[in-house]
Amino acid sequence: MGDRATSLRPAGWYTDPEDATRLRKWDGRGWTDSWMRAPGGAASAATLRPTAPGTTPPGWFPDPADAAVRRWWDGSRWTPRVLTGTVFPGRTELGTGFAVLGRFLAGLLALDALVGVVGVGLAFWSSSVIGRWLADIEAVDPAEAQRHDDVYLATGVVSALLVLASAVLFVVWLRRAYGSNRVDPAALRFGAGWTIGAWFVPFLNLVRPFGLVRDLGRGLGDRAAGAGLRWLVPAWWAAWLGMNLVNSVSSTLSRRSDDLAPVESLRHLHRWLWLDGVSSAVTAVAGVLAALLVLRVTRALEVGRAERPVPTDAGS
Repeated sequence: MGDRATSLRPAGWYTDPEDATRLRKWDGRGWTDSWMRAPGGAASAATLRPTAPGTTPPGWFPDPADAAVRRWWDGSRWTPRVLTGTVFPGRTELGTGFAVLGRFLAGLLALDALVGVVGVGLAFWSSSVIGRWLADIEAVDPAEAQRHDDVYLATGVVSALLVLASAVLFVVWLRRAYGSNRVDPAALRFGAGWTIGAWFVPFLNLVRPFGLVRDLGRGLGDRAAGAGLRWLVPAWWAAWLGMNLVNSVSSTLSRRSDDLAPVESLRHLHRWLWLDGVSSAVTAVAGVLAALLVLRVTRALEVGRAERPVPTDAGS
């Protein structure tokens, strides 16, 4: 009857049968590895150091021989039971949808890069067309001029939509990854709220997003080594800053041509079209690096996702 009553227990938070100072999540079928400190309970396991029988209640604590391992203290002595796995209890679990989000975001970023490559070709084409017009201003074909403007406008709209969509999804992806139970919270220097706010604070947005992603890589531990994040994170951020700088200069120079006479405006644009090409090239590089970053971090987070910190007998 006791087993039947347990199997019928609804999902929820209950007193941990192995540590009365904590609440543990029951999913309707069995105990999960999500837990929290019980209201009014004793200090959490992370802050207690069992020293002598009767001084500390039973619970999981850092192994006195290896702080990276958690060992079960039964209230009077250390037992052979240790926790295995690579998740961190008390943090949000990543579902299968996270991998889908990561791949979709990487695809959008790859499209950003493709539009950047198209932009490089467009800059060369525009330079050729405007150069021909300047050589013989009377030969300007209004239909060709309209076609030129339409192509530039369409490319700009597509690029803007892709940048907006990928930016929103990147923030969602980063927030979920940063707060997940697959990342060691000891490596994270900032709160999860900064994954959103860091992009909107002047000057701080030049460094804080980089710090967030770098800490995320550190929180992955050994899984980050195979992902090559040591070089990828700074390369991605340098490309991101470079893209924004060149885009800003290019936009400023483009707006200045609006105040000039038609022929002078064409000369001004022709003189600075190379900067459009550079802007598109840097955008393509930034898109490729961002896509690689998202894919590699997502894969690192997925490694052993099915693992649980399951109590095991070290002697078995």
